[in-house]
Amino acid sequence: MPKRMTTFLLLTGLVLVLAATPAFGAKGGNKGDAVTGSIALHTDTARLAAAEAGPRYGTEVMFDTAVSGTMAPKSGVYVTVVCMQEKTVVYQYSGEPDEAYPLADQAGQGLEWDGGDAECSATLIYSVRKGKSFDLTWLDVEEFQAIGG
Repeated sequence: MPKRMTTFLLLTGLVLVLAATPAFGAKGGNKGDAVTGSIALHTDTARLAAAEAGPRYGTEVMFDTAVSGTMAPKSGVYVTVVCMQEKTVVYQYSGEPDEAYPLADQAGQGLEWDGGDAECSATLIYSVRKGKSFDLTWLDVEEFQAIGG
């Protein structure tokens, strides 16, 4: 298996394992304030999801996020969305909290989503650069089902 694919699968597995753990705060900047956060489906998305039992494959989802506390220098917050069908990852996308996340097949990236139902989670992550590596803290997780198209 190519090194890039192995690294991707290991990181995806780490996201899934840590997404299942309870949220916790991270140490912040110089004042030592805990950085905390929350994530939820964007109001319009949540209203549509309630009417249809979930966002649909082929549409976009957005999230309402909030972060408080003193963030460290060289830090940032991002969202990672992972969708699974049974035990298979069919979608993974990371971006800014205010981005729209297209729930669609990612052909050519090693992920195959056949358009069927999928269990998804959006994780709000606080990242602090430490030299050549990063300290990552999972602030909150929003779980949702994507309805097949």
